[in-house]
Amino acid sequence: MTGFATMSGQSGALNWAWELRSVNGRGFDIRFRLPGQCETLETSLRHAISRVCSRGRVSVSLNIGHDHRDAGILFDRLELDAVLDATRMIADAARDRGISLTPDSPSGILASAIATRGSGERESDLSELTPILEREIVKVVESWDESRLSEGRLIGEVLDSQVGSIASLVEDAEKTVTGSQSGAADRLRDNVAKLLDAKGDLDEGRIALELALLAVRSDVSEEIDRMRAHVVSARQLLETGGVIGRRFDFLAQELNREANTLCSKASSSGLNAVGLELKVVVDQLREQVQNVE
Repeated sequence: MTGFATMSGQSGALNWAWELRSVNGRGFDIRFRLPGQCETLETSLRHAISRVCSRGRVSVSLNIGHDHRDAGILFDRLELDAVLDATRMIADAARDRGISLTPDSPSGILASAIATRGSGERESDLSELTPILEREIVKVVESWDESRLSEGRLIGEVLDSQVGSIASLVEDAEKTVTGSQSGAADRLRDNVAKLLDAKGDLDEGRIALELALLAVRSDVSEEIDRMRAHVVSARQLLETGGVIGRRFDFLAQELNREANTLCSKASSSGLNAVGLELKVVVDQLREQVQNVE
């Protein structure tokens, strides 16, 4: 089911941002985009997500940044001497080889020192950050799951409304069949009488057989009964909740099949119209069910 959550934080010079998003799918696929030093978090993330989700495509990303603006720059004299000595050694080696270097400015030396020092700091900071990120996994997964549940409640209301519409149309179909049966029977008697008058030597047994076959082909009572049963099952699934996507999808397919059969058997324009409206609503139901886990 569709879900989305973000969470950010900061500790010292490090800041980070989580992002979890998901869409429905037939299988269960979790994909991670984590910094190289944080790959150990994957196991905890997979476990936390699997506890609340069993179907769909889930994407997890974590971005970590380093902010020196408020960290300050502190060097003791030994560190500064080491940087200056290294700078002097480079200049001397270049001069011995006849290479002319641009004199280093204090800002250039400082930038080199920060780059050299910052690499070690970041590795140390990330190792200290991992426990904090581990604790945040539960919170960000809960936030993501709540967004899924919130959307699920809204989709449930839509599905309930669509199932109600299908139930009403099934009742309309039965009323249409009942109302048209007497008229159809009268028309059939008139046509048979005319046929018998025109061809008095027709086999009455064969006529009776053909009439019986015609009645069977136009009888939609079984389709109506099955659709009623599917409506009851759909409402039970909605009341039960939980992971119902696949079972609901199967019911939607069965409803679609019965609606198609109803249209093919329709013996009146009124029943055909109801059948077509049923197909429209069932198709909308099938599309909406694709968003349910």
